[in-house]
Amino acid sequence: MNEVNQKVIHIIGLALGLEDSEIREEMYLRDDLNIDQLTLSDIVVSIEEDFKIEIPHEDIEHFQTVGDVITYVKEQSNEL
Repeated sequence: MNEVNQKVIHIIGLALGLEDSEIREEMYLRDDLNIDQLTLSDIVVSIEEDFKIEIPHEDIEHFQTVGDVITYVKEQSNEL
């Protein structure tokens, strides 16, 4: 697992009080992890700060899985 994957999973884990090992890329944010809109907003702010990127609200609406978030961050930070 590369650094971007690890950092995104860690940020999500911190927001949810979970260990990184409990979070997998195929997990759905809402259905599997029960992330509500407020928690997702907190996660996005942390990601923006850590990766020095800006995530528009309309892009957040497309995040379904942990992997979606990771892919988006990689694209925005040119880590692909």
